[in-house]
Amino acid sequence: MIAVVAVTYTYQRSRFTSKHLNCFGTADKGKMTSTAGPSPYYENHGFQPENVSSARQPVGANPYPENFSTNAPSVPSYVPTVSTYQSSRPVADSTGRTCALSVKKTIVILLSILLVICCAVAAFFIWYFVENRCLGSLIECGSSGVCMPPSQWCDGVSDCPNGEDETRCVRLFGPNFILEVYSPVSKSWYPVCQDGWNDNYGKIACQDMGYSVDTYYYSRGVAPEVSFKSYMKLNTSAGNIDLYKKLYSSDSCASGNVVSLRCIGPGPELQRINASSAGVGHGLRSPLLAKPELQKPSSRPAPSLTNACVCVTDSLECGLSTKSVNVMNRIVGGSGAALGQWPWQVSLHVQGTHVCGGSIITHQWIVTAAHCVEGQFANPYIWRVYAGILNQNEMLLRNGYRVQQIISHPDYDTDSKDNDVALMKLETPLSFTDTVRPICLPNPGMMFQPDQQCWISGWGAEYQGGKTSNNLNYVMVPLIERSRCNSVYIYNGMILPTMICAGYLRGGIDSCQGDSGGPLVTNKNSLWWLVGDTSWGTGCASPNRPGVYGNMTVFTDWIYKNMQ
Repeated sequence: MIAVVAVTYTYQRSRFTSKHLNCFGTADKGKMTSTAGPSPYYENHGFQPENVSSARQPVGANPYPENFSTNAPSVPSYVPTVSTYQSSRPVADSTGRTCALSVKKTIVILLSILLVICCAVAAFFIWYFVENRCLGSLIECGSSGVCMPPSQWCDGVSDCPNGEDETRCVRLFGPNFILEVYSPVSKSWYPVCQDGWNDNYGKIACQDMGYSVDTYYYSRGVAPEVSFKSYMKLNTSAGNIDLYKKLYSSDSCASGNVVSLRCIGPGPELQRINASSAGVGHGLRSPLLAKPELQKPSSRPAPSLTNACVCVTDSLECGLSTKSVNVMNRIVGGSGAALGQWPWQVSLHVQGTHVCGGSIITHQWIVTAAHCVEGQFANPYIWRVYAGILNQNEMLLRNGYRVQQIISHPDYDTDSKDNDVALMKLETPLSFTDTVRPICLPNPGMMFQPDQQCWISGWGAEYQGGKTSNNLNYVMVPLIERSRCNSVYIYNGMILPTMICAGYLRGGIDSCQGDSGGPLVTNKNSLWWLVGDTSWGTGCASPNRPGVYGNMTVFTDWIYKNMQ
């Protein structure tokens, strides 16, 4: 019997989980225990020897006469009656019992409802005071818990502990760079009327957004594409006070024009970097031993540029290219780039090896992916930045720009690649030329639609598992709607609001290893805009596995804040 049980137990273990095994073992153990123990027994306390009563003699004389019959009657002379009173459980009145139960049930239900209402009210007040620690019209200073009245916001004086009340008072809106100022009273953004505006005010506004005053380009009045009901106007008679104290809300604008502000230009000293002195790129993380030194930019002036196509200009503002791109035809598999075609593209090197790509947004700031600067790569001193060079071999012969600081997004998640964006600040500012220029950051109000044509560029591998490309390549990819990219047969819900999908579901065209951090750009209003940074993907150019990019429209506020 033990052998049989043992064999059965082994068979069951191979088919069930540990949970089933525990139940199986417990049941057998209980069953075996119930059959064990001592033999049954009982005590007959009513047994008495037959001679016990005969051995005892009655005390005293016999009260009965001797001639009394010794035969007992067959029927007793007295038959006892058994009272049946309460021999069974009393039955209460069913009507009264039902009524009492109904009343109790109603009371319990009412008390439960009242308790739920009280809990809901308490939860609401807890949420309100946690989420809205500043009562009334007061505005909280970040997460410090300090509350300030609206009149102290955007007044030129830092009242919050970290100056939050003066950090985001201006912004550029839409593809025409319309300057807007925040009204803390109405908690709304209003365009600035051109009346009385000049470049001095424009420089202040650019500085407040994080740009250097040295890169200021211009302010000018433009006719708004849509009519505005309210404006922010300058009180020119207010004297020499802070800009924001001069601004007031108005329902009219005499000129009818609003301010268009450009904060990026050629800089105070228009210099040209020799096309062989710095470079662009993406790459794999393969450390080598080379340690290039900092390249000192040349002081030679840049030659004048010639016009060609929609993306060429004679100025050095953001989003301009010196080479045309055919925006109508798709380039299957990628093409080699021409010098100056993607002038914002940079190559990020570690010990002489291309690791990732990036995009120039100002003279001193580079945007890349947070996963490029994880762990040991978070050290800014191991990096070199190359701009204006197409060939990786040529970069090895040149000196790059040293990195002074790396700022990775604080909410970056290494597993999901959520918030995959980082900033690099250069020790020495770049000099903008016809081959080194910034890309425009997208402004609030700009919408990028599904199927919109975008371009990716970089030195990434040309096939899955391949080596880094020696030359800069580019290709056109359309944007894919997030809901479609999140479908079960594509990425099954992995695409978060901080991400954008772009590519072809049929496969064949995609970014790959070594393209990380590089730009995803589009052309709008004859300017190039940074839509995203290359983040991740499953394989390279596989069907139903398009490339995934950081959503730059989500990151612009964070970028401006860290540039300030």
